[in-house]
Amino acid sequence: MARHTHSQGSKRSAHSSLTQDTDNTESILAKFSQAEKLEAQLSAIDDDKKAKRKLPAGTDQKAQGLRAKLCQVLIEVIVADPVMSHSKDASRRLWHSCFYSRVSELRMELSKEKSRAKKRQVSGGDVAGSEKIVSLVNERLKGSIKEALKLYEWLIDKMLKLLLPMSQSQSTNVSENSENDDYEHAVVAILYWSHLYMGDLLRYDESYKQAEETYLKSSKLYPGNGNPFNQLAVVAQSQDSLSAVALYYYARSMMATQAPSAMSDSNLKRLFTSNAKWLDEHAREDDSFSR
Repeated sequence: MARHTHSQGSKRSAHSSLTQDTDNTESILAKFSQAEKLEAQLSAIDDDKKAKRKLPAGTDQKAQGLRAKLCQVLIEVIVADPVMSHSKDASRRLWHSCFYSRVSELRMELSKEKSRAKKRQVSGGDVAGSEKIVSLVNERLKGSIKEALKLYEWLIDKMLKLLLPMSQSQSTNVSENSENDDYEHAVVAILYWSHLYMGDLLRYDESYKQAEETYLKSSKLYPGNGNPFNQLAVVAQSQDSLSAVALYYYARSMMATQAPSAMSDSNLKRLFTSNAKWLDEHAREDDSFSR
């Protein structure tokens, strides 16, 4: 009788666990569906901006609200189910829709305003007004970068804590080990992308030393991928007298064993072109490099 009761209890427990897993999966799929709708709305706004269509008043505020909702939804699913999130490219979607598109927009706006301020300075126009606009746009850019960095710091900490229990447990069950491998692979992948994107944010902020350290962490999480080395080359190229370092990292990126960076070839050509231009501009008559 005791055995029969124990058997019934085990069946009920297994059924309850299966039902809970099914409910969790359906909940996460519903969140992904919500994310797709938010992404579509943001994409429509971006398309209107690129086409230079007249936008309704409050469009920027609407886009900001959509990004905030999308960020919350994607973070929730990444933490709740790293495996499904990895399979649905949630890390890239979080970066592109919530942060990269906005930061890129502000960087472009800042570049345009700096150019306008320079032209006004040359022509004797309103320099003070131009500098104020540049300062305001720069402040908005810095704020967006700071906000994104805080989120990625939190997400990286969360993912590291998810890995810790796995490193302390060992199982002889083949099926369980396989599931653990999938889970660990997904968490490490999320950590890899999070470090890579965090490095980009630090580079945009011109915090080059921190960007370099973060890209190196990313490279250790996925040694066969060339992207971190391409970004390290970009950091080196952004600084004076580091062309040789940039060349080294572009070469490492192109020679990556599993996923060489597709951008490194064109970036390397630009580096050579830039160096050739510099040599032409600084060549002396008695210089063997002169043409």
